[in-house]
Amino acid sequence: LQTTHQTLQKTHDALLKSNRQLEQDHKQKEVRLNRALEEIEKLKQAVKGAGGDAKEKLEQAKRTQERLLSDVKRLQRQKAELLAAFRKQALLVDVVKRQKMHVEAAKLLQFTEEEFVRALNWEV
Repeated sequence: LQTTHQTLQKTHDALLKSNRQLEQDHKQKEVRLNRALEEIEKLKQAVKGAGGDAKEKLEQAKRTQERLLSDVKRLQRQKAELLAAFRKQALLVDVVKRQKMHVEAAKLLQFTEEEFVRALNWEV
């Protein structure tokens, strides 16, 4: 009876030891599983954030493109207006040159006329 008791005691101790070892292994696996789950959650958040960032960057690029296109159109309009103003200015310069020529011709004609009148007065 005592031998059986010792054998059962040893078996009981061995089972307790193996049970403790299994519990310890289970706890370690559970800790690793929790860490892995936390890492997965972090990665999910990072992917979600990256997707949001990509959308935001795409929208920002579209806004920038639209702004640049409007700037190009505005600058083209300004260029056309400047060219039209330059043409008008060139025409005005031509008109002013003609007017200057007319004024000079009128002065020369006036001098000639005055000389003609003097010549007529001297002969009379």
